[in-house]
Amino acid sequence: MKKLTSILLLIAMLLALTACGAAGKAEDTAAADKLKEAAQKVEEATAAAEEAALEEETAAEAAEAAPAEEAEETYEAEEMIGEKSGNSYANETLGIRAEFSDNWTILDDEQTAQMLGLVADNFSEVDLAEQLRESGSLYDLYAMTVDQSGDNVNVVIEDLGVVNGIIIDEKKYLEIAESQLETTFAQMGMTDVTLDKGTYSFAGKDHVSVLISGNYNGVPVYERMVLLKTGNYMGVVTAFSLDTARLDNIMGCFTAYEG
Repeated sequence: MKKLTSILLLIAMLLALTACGAAGKAEDTAAADKLKEAAQKVEEATAAAEEAALEEETAAEAAEAAPAEEAEETYEAEEMIGEKSGNSYANETLGIRAEFSDNWTILDDEQTAQMLGLVADNFSEVDLAEQLRESGSLYDLYAMTVDQSGDNVNVVIEDLGVVNGIIIDEKKYLEIAESQLETTFAQMGMTDVTLDKGTYSFAGKDHVSVLISGNYNGVPVYERMVLLKTGNYMGVVTAFSLDTARLDNIMGCFTAYEG
């Protein structure tokens, strides 16, 4: 799970930037100051999250000591890339499909990379698979509303590796992520952060999930993360909103993949 810290930081950054926009600041200069402040807090969060990486090393050591087992199934990076068309998304390997209303837009791969501050030239499925192999993680989906609500949802895929893919299930993944989540969001400037862990019915199946709530610059914010373990990969579906009821509506856009 060596890429977990970077994934959490990216998710936290997206939450911070969305919360800034959703707060509805009237002047451009004020909004710019908010974005600069969020960027600075991402940098601060990086240092704090690196300390939490010790937990990941401990998990890796435990993995080496664990008795040999066989993974249920392994997948190639190419098999983990979903398909996007208009306002539709489908990922056969994760077993999910999503249909969004006209009030939503799905960013293409280049737009997603630009939003995250990455360099993107002539994306292709092969390029994305190579990115997943090299970096260990990939934003497979980022969708957002076109109004001022700030609602958004993303799907991140993480390569757990052969060993961790055997011993780390959804519950263990969340246990390792918990302290890093708390540290990351606190460093981002969120206050009154609570993590409500449990199971959540998503796309027709129960999965390990966490509901994160807090206050960001005076704005109540909510985020739900749902974990989808598939072979040696973990899919992390994360929805953000300023209203918990809308979180459920966002997650309701996802159904089981049926070909």
